[in-house]
Amino acid sequence: MNWIHWIPAIISIACAVASIITVFINMWLNG
Repeated sequence: MNWIHWIPAIISIACAVASIITVFINMWLNG
């Protein structure tokens, strides 16, 4: 497998997941 090809995809997916989690945490904290 060519990991160099997968690294940008993994980083972009991780950033998307982190942003979604941040939104849910903000919604939960704000009630």
